[in-house]
Amino acid sequence: MKPLQRVFVSGVASGQNPSPGVGVARCLRAAFPQATLVAVDYSRQSAGLAWQDFDKSVVRPPWTRGRESRHTEYVRRCVAAGGIWISCLDLELALLAKRLPGRSSVPCPPSSALRLAAKPAAAVGRLLGLPVPPSFQLGNAPPRAVASFCREHGWPVWVKGPQYGAASAWSWYELEPLVRRMATHWGGRRGLQLQAHSEGQDVTIAFAALRGELLGAAQLEKLERTAEGKVWSGRVSPVPAPLERRLRAFARATRWTGGGEIECVRDALSRLWLIECNPRFPAWIYGAALAGQNLPARLVAAISGRPSAAPRLRRRGFTRVVLESPAPL
Repeated sequence: MKPLQRVFVSGVASGQNPSPGVGVARCLRAAFPQATLVAVDYSRQSAGLAWQDFDKSVVRPPWTRGRESRHTEYVRRCVAAGGIWISCLDLELALLAKRLPGRSSVPCPPSSALRLAAKPAAAVGRLLGLPVPPSFQLGNAPPRAVASFCREHGWPVWVKGPQYGAASAWSWYELEPLVRRMATHWGGRRGLQLQAHSEGQDVTIAFAALRGELLGAAQLEKLERTAEGKVWSGRVSPVPAPLERRLRAFARATRWTGGGEIECVRDALSRLWLIECNPRFPAWIYGAALAGQNLPARLVAAISGRPSAAPRLRRRGFTRVVLESPAPL
């Protein structure tokens, strides 16, 4: 059997709020040492383009400016030549699900699953048996209605973008400027929403599936977080059996393909609240591989039919560190 040839990983920005691309590359390099890994991003400033596990890097024009067809054709050519394209960007996944549906070599959930997972993801909560915090669609809602939501649920409240992005506000004076900034980024308030804060332990589940078959899952408890709420150190463990059964049923019902992330909060009564569902691997995915759950490797092995050489490590905890990496500046 020939070794795995080429895997394109798009979305490799690396910083305090990193994209998952570098973590996915670390997972795949451990599992497929002979594969050619290609970093793809849409800005030359993306630090992950210089990460050592990539054999090549490609900087493409931004595809969100009327270049959707051109970008889709580029991805189609890459996979037609035998490659696999793993997107780590929510908006790109939505485009590929629409333009290149049903292709195992472009693993992404179907458009119907993406609509189901859209914020506030109440439908996902019902399938998983998890409650969702109260939310409020901003749109053209009058200030009186917004103030009523904030009074009812207290501070902080979270302002969330339609596809990604979330920030908390601790007062009315913080909320209005935050909403204006988010509206500017997203071209208006239409897709923005408020979500009530859930106090407790951050618990996140990463998983991989192919055509509705769950390939594996791992649970993370965040022990240290950055100011943006991203994990800095954490503990990885198996997903509890009852929740794993529901996750397996969710993957089957949605015909999920690709990576996924279920973000939750465990409250003082040990109840899990679903915060959101993301249609891609999380940035901490290499931490799961250190605990023996190399989910990107399982996905690529299932797509390609080639066995993974990933060592089954059993380090339950991980922490991030800051590294200097050579870069062609």
